[in-house]
Amino acid sequence: MRVVASAVVLRFVIWNGTRIRYEASLMAGSSTSIEHDVNAQKLKFKKIIETCIYSTDLNAMKDFYVNRLGLDLVSEEGGRHVFLKAGKSMLLIFNPENTRLAANSIFPVHGARTPPSSIHFALEIEQVDYEAAKNVLMQNKIPIEKEMSWGSGGRSIYFRDPVGNLVEIVTKGQWPVQD
Repeated sequence: MRVVASAVVLRFVIWNGTRIRYEASLMAGSSTSIEHDVNAQKLKFKKIIETCIYSTDLNAMKDFYVNRLGLDLVSEEGGRHVFLKAGKSMLLIFNPENTRLAANSIFPVHGARTPPSSIHFALEIEQVDYEAAKNVLMQNKIPIEKEMSWGSGGRSIYFRDPVGNLVEIVTKGQWPVQD
């Protein structure tokens, strides 16, 4: 049995207050380094403004999200998409059979490549609205899959939409994001 041992020496060097050099050296003598400009321009995102999900049954999805959960209908194109408002964000529901085609649309091609696909997304509510949200689900006969109480004091309710996406209603403050 042969045992090979090696050592790596890592060194971080900051110079001129604006550049960092990451250096790695092996005992065998080889080395590499990478430089990084700490003042490099970064994009500054405010939030994710839209979430897209996919279904071939747009009417069932529209009924579920508008009539049972209370999201606002913004626009729709029959057989292609339904756009819904959820507070300060948008939920876009596309029919992948019709949105993977470039013809007759001002939008770029959209669509899940492997339908049926199932995703997870969360809708945020105020802590004081938790019980009311739970009651809305029960009144609309939407089965609750799981409830969670988080160490931060937040709470979540998980359930499925008509095509099997895992939807979460989560109380504000669970994630370190601002309005």
